[in-house]
Amino acid sequence: MWSLVGLGALIVIGGIVVADAYRQSFHVYQDVKGIPDQLARARDSLSKGQVPTGQPDPLTAATTIAQTAQADIDNADFTFALVGRIPFLNRPVQAIRSGVEAANQEARAASMLKDMVVDVLGPQALTGKSAPADGGQAPIFHNGTVDVQLLQSLIPKLEQVVSHLQSGDAAIRAIPTIPFVHQIADLKTKALGESSQAVALATKTLSGVKLLPSFLGADRPKTYFLAMQNNTDQRATGGAVLGYGFVTIDHGKMRFDGGGSINAIDNPLGYPQATLPEALSWYLQHIPLQHSRIANSNWSPDFPTAARGWSSLLRAATGQQIDGVIALDPYAIAAMMGNQRMHIPFFSFPITKRNLVQVVENQQYTLPTSEQVEFPRILIQKAWPIVSNPHPFLATIKSFQTALAEKHLQIWSADEADQQLLARLKWDGAIHTNQGDYLYLTDNKLTANKVDYYTRLSANYRVNIAASGAITSRYQVQMTNQTPPNLPKNIAGSNRYGVNNAVLSLYVPGRAIPTEIPPGLPPHVEGPVKVFSRKVSVVPGSPLQLDFGYRVPRVIFPTSQGRVYQLTIQHQPMVHPVELTVTVTLPKGSVPKTAGPGWTVNENGATFHAVLSKDLVTQLVF
Repeated sequence: MWSLVGLGALIVIGGIVVADAYRQSFHVYQDVKGIPDQLARARDSLSKGQVPTGQPDPLTAATTIAQTAQADIDNADFTFALVGRIPFLNRPVQAIRSGVEAANQEARAASMLKDMVVDVLGPQALTGKSAPADGGQAPIFHNGTVDVQLLQSLIPKLEQVVSHLQSGDAAIRAIPTIPFVHQIADLKTKALGESSQAVALATKTLSGVKLLPSFLGADRPKTYFLAMQNNTDQRATGGAVLGYGFVTIDHGKMRFDGGGSINAIDNPLGYPQATLPEALSWYLQHIPLQHSRIANSNWSPDFPTAARGWSSLLRAATGQQIDGVIALDPYAIAAMMGNQRMHIPFFSFPITKRNLVQVVENQQYTLPTSEQVEFPRILIQKAWPIVSNPHPFLATIKSFQTALAEKHLQIWSADEADQQLLARLKWDGAIHTNQGDYLYLTDNKLTANKVDYYTRLSANYRVNIAASGAITSRYQVQMTNQTPPNLPKNIAGSNRYGVNNAVLSLYVPGRAIPTEIPPGLPPHVEGPVKVFSRKVSVVPGSPLQLDFGYRVPRVIFPTSQGRVYQLTIQHQPMVHPVELTVTVTLPKGSVPKTAGPGWTVNENGATFHAVLSKDLVTQLVF
């Protein structure tokens, strides 16, 4: 009897101990459950170049709560520590410890980022403004010079930020599941999503800060070829190079060394002595009447390949050895203009961000021939001060990031280490494949006109998934030429009016097996992908459709959520981005589980629609 009484007493005491530990855990949880929202607000402000504001500001509030919670844990009653050592029963205690540790780590990272924002943008960041008070200058950039020493000083600080964020992410992942307490699981899922994004953003920022000092001439002066591409004369990386410049950067100070129409340094018959990458040579070998010219040798959408080709051609044409290429088109210049204006003597109105694309890609070709010849030189001279000394600074940097994402701005470095960082940042405009399926449609103009301004491409991609994980694909692309009548020959062409002669190329997974490919150019391999190409001729008012059929094995892969169809889509920057519709049919008996943004799910599959202004990766889980 006494044994039973003793056992009962132990159970009661044990229950009291566990209950007290859980009470303390719940008390701390009640205090800290608002921290993720406070940190999210702080991160949002910091990403805009603003120090979080408020009374108190969210960063200060989150830091104070996390520190108080950690003190509560450190000074908790013995029951908290005791239950924390008992398997299974210790889960609420472990959850609180891990959650508070994650909050402390992320608060430290955010505090360091706050200090760096002030270092980079100056005291005005403390006022909550997103731009320097003078509209253009900041400690990181003043008098047309980037402070490379300041950039270099940020590297060890950002490495600490990444370390804190990674520790916080690990702490969140260590939070155990607690039966019947779904709020903890929901909070963990939300916190993990935000933590993963924060780690990825901080890591990307660190890569950018490591790249920039070298790219900006911290070790020695660097000379870059400035390639002005024009989307109305399509090439795979964006457009033919119709204007050029050379830029030297020495310890962050940028100097324009002159430029103008590409015809000033190019040869219409090309430079046969130049050695081009194989991916470019393939097109020259298979398409008649094409030459290895600077203006239009960028047949491959892989920008590093095109840039290496330009480097070789420039050596042959000018003897100039370049350290890299900066390619931009009118959309990039417009994005960087802000509220600034350019005055070009051939036009009676000022050129602004709203009309620059129309002027450069269309209206300039209505000018007399002598003025058209001068226009690229004047445009580059007028645009350079805007590009090299942006106003306002932070807003222009954001436009710069958008231009990179949309490939209106692409960068290549001859320095292998810098190029690896560019690739990590996805600033290089390269072909980037992933596990699963892959699509990249390119349009290369064959004749000297500017009707791509009036041309539109749309595509329907149909995928049938087999039980084995292979897919059978049909890609249908329609090219519509809407060139109006009565245009000058510089736009409509000097031969057949308005005709768009081009090569359409479809880049697909390298293991693709063609089943129905339009006759013409043979398939070829470029790096990790296979390429199907076809020459087309599209006259105004008569749309043309091409069908590409092929099979790809081993596309579907398993995950803990289910089988996954993942599609990577890359895009060519165009006047009118490609409109793509994807229709996926699942194996018999399969049903969709989850799908990414843009998908519409039905009984046996799903459809996806996008206007391809950016590269994207999307998934369908079934």
